[in-house]
Amino acid sequence: MNLHDAREILVRVEVHARGLGITVCAGVLDVGANPVATIRMDGAQLGAYPLALQKAWTAVAFEAPTENWAGITAPGAPAWGFSTALAGGVIVFGGGIPLVRGLLVGGLGVSGSSAENDAACARAGAAEFDATG
Repeated sequence: MNLHDAREILVRVEVHARGLGITVCAGVLDVGANPVATIRMDGAQLGAYPLALQKAWTAVAFEAPTENWAGITAPGAPAWGFSTALAGGVIVFGGGIPLVRGLLVGGLGVSGSSAENDAACARAGAAEFDATG
């Protein structure tokens, strides 16, 4: 993951969020979960920023979109309690996706709206990146 690609991903996230009429925070991490680039749109909730980074971290750490965890971590489900793993650092709702170019190269996290909107913004941000591998 390089800064140029990370910035392009974040521009696509911001454009999609504006199209939905929402403000978000977003972050791109490299494969080692180190921040490469972040944004906080004007008016985005302050608490959305660390959530975006945790969503990106979860996507890198487990190589899966964070929304994949939602159903199986609900009360009574097989992975109930997983969201408290690693001092609560695992995020189990939409907005985090792994970034792949053949192999995992990083993660993207988006937060500031509903899980569905956050996930849609993340998919929009990563779409061309994953396709141009």
